[in-house]
Formats: sequence, C-alpha cells, structure tokens
Amino acid sequence: MIEFAGVLYDEETGEQLAEFQEYAKPGKKIPTKITEITGINNATVAGARIERDVLRDFLEWISINKPDKIGGHNVKSFDMGFLRERSAKYGFTAPDFDIIDTLYIARAMTKRGELDVPNHKQITLAKHFGIEYQAHSALDDVKAWIQIFESLGLNETKKIKRNKLGF
Repeated sequence: MIEFAGVLYDEETGEQLAEFQEYAKPGKKIPTKITEITGINNATVAGARIERDVLRDFLEWISINKPDKIGGHNVKSFDMGFLRERSAKYGFTAPDFDIIDTLYIARAMTKRGELDVPNHKQITLAKHFGIEYQAHSALDDVKAWIQIFESLGLNETKKIKRNKLGF
C-alpha cells in the first residue's frame, strides 16, 4: 500500500470530523503501471515513512475515531482485502466493521431500475452526479465517495448510523 486515507464524516450535518492521509514508502520501486493508475511515483514517496509505520498510525487513527461503519467504493473486497493482508503481515489487527460499499449498492440500484449508468466505477458515478475530483488520490476518492453516498440518497433512505469512515 502506498497511500492511506480516511475521513470521519457526520452524515447528519455533512461535517468532516477528522481526516487521515499519508503516503508510505513501499520498499521497492513503484511499477509504471501503478504510477499510471494512481499518479503516485517514486519521487512522491521518497520522503515517506515505511508502510508498517503508516499502517500502524492509520489503524490507531481508526481506533481513536471509533467509526460506526466503514464505507467506500469496492472497499469490501479491494481495500479491506489489502488492509487485512498488510495488517496480518505486521502482526496488527485489522478493523472489523460493518461495511457500506457503494459498488454493490450501485449495482443493486441499477438492477432495480433506480440508477442508470454505463458501469459502476466510482469515477462514473461521480460524473453521473456532477462530482468533480482527482480520481485515484486516496483522500480525493474518499471525499468523492461521501458525495456519491449522499447523492445515492443512502444517508436518508437507509437510516445508516451517523459516523462514517471511508478509505
């Protein structure tokens, strides 16, 4: 993992309560393909701390902020998979929360005819709702996710608890 980001968000007020963002030095050169996807290159992480230390602080940040749920787009299989794998590697315990995954929600809404989009990528949903952001910056992804979550009407129709953490 080369970037960690999260936002604690109060859906009732729309207020961002806390934020975490930090790059991690991966211990090897970042492949060109990853740079093309993320925009993060070796120069970006040159002064960063090692992954273990950033992950430890990120997990501590989650523990301190005590979110009700973790939310994100494809977070259930992709992000949480990485978080669990990397946590296990360093002997840390990954958080175990209920997950709000807008990828699965968007697919279900499309199937029910409640959402008409060509695909279910986060960038596609953002464009659909008129949300502009720099795709694949982890912190911008989280902030865009919050807007997508709100645009899908999930904070009103699903009665999801107050605090959210997206990453």
